[in-house]
Amino acid sequence: MRKYLLVVLGLLLAATAHGQSIFKCKQKDGTTAYQDHPCPDAPNARPAMVIKPGDEAGDDSSQSRQLTPQQQAQLAQARIRLRQSLERLQADLQRIQAKQAQAAGSAQQGETANTH
Repeated sequence: MRKYLLVVLGLLLAATAHGQSIFKCKQKDGTTAYQDHPCPDAPNARPAMVIKPGDEAGDDSSQSRQLTPQQQAQLAQARIRLRQSLERLQADLQRIQAKQAQAAGSAQQGETANTH
């Protein structure tokens, strides 16, 4: 389980280090949606934008000035969800490490008791 979490955490960090792709998709009802994966009807489409590490919604970069307020809000929400996911993974990893340390301590106590 620990290896799985480390792999997921590594992939999550690698994805954020290279930038986050934002795809602009036209919905069936005519509305526009912005999402982090390609549109169902255009799986090979290029992203509408790529956000690089260090960019923040609402900053003075030219990329942010090109976004509508709705797009900036959606981008901010996506970043919040990504940070929350990262925090959950980090908490899971800490819990697993604590359980492993506890199990290792119990095993050492058992070995010590068996040798006396």
